[in-house]
Amino acid sequence: MTFESTSRRFKPKMEKPKLQLVLFLVTLGTTLGAGYLQSLSLVGLGVLESAWHGAVAFCLGIMGILGSHEMGHKLMANRRGIEASFPYFIPAPTLIGTFGAVIRMRTRPRDRNSLFDVGAAGPIGGMLVVIPVTILGLLWSFPVPAESVKGISLSEPLLFQWLGKWLVSLPSGSVLLLHPLAFAGWVGMLITMLNLMPIL
Repeated sequence: MTFESTSRRFKPKMEKPKLQLVLFLVTLGTTLGAGYLQSLSLVGLGVLESAWHGAVAFCLGIMGILGSHEMGHKLMANRRGIEASFPYFIPAPTLIGTFGAVIRMRTRPRDRNSLFDVGAAGPIGGMLVVIPVTILGLLWSFPVPAESVKGISLSEPLLFQWLGKWLVSLPSGSVLLLHPLAFAGWVGMLITMLNLMPIL
């Protein structure tokens, strides 16, 4: 969320989000590509039939999380009389296919309470999508023998750990290979944590 200072009073108006639409479509492509690359190793291990299944799941998961986060900011900004843009998604050739998304606030908040409400609405909106995405992703993940896997072990947020223990029963000597949708949930929790750091 970025802030642009002006002295204009907020007047709701129809916005033509041409640039936002282009960035959204490009980011759909880059996150789809990132999900496809993540899924290739799962197909190679024989636990996932098609890399496109993982690609689409990751793309929808990460875009849903980012979109709900930024729309939480925008909707609360509008509710508090602050003019704000639709989200700008940022495509990037990274492991997740994006650098996230931002909105622009074109008028100043009236007071600190309004600013707090706008800031809090993003993580709340994002978590409303993160939790079901993570649950479904964990249910789709793959328990495999530990010796059959060589890769990176992710540090898990506490909520992610709790959901994993609640949803997945691992046999002794097994590890859980994350479905790309579960990885999208992990990324969403990381984004939410980073957004909440200013209040710590």
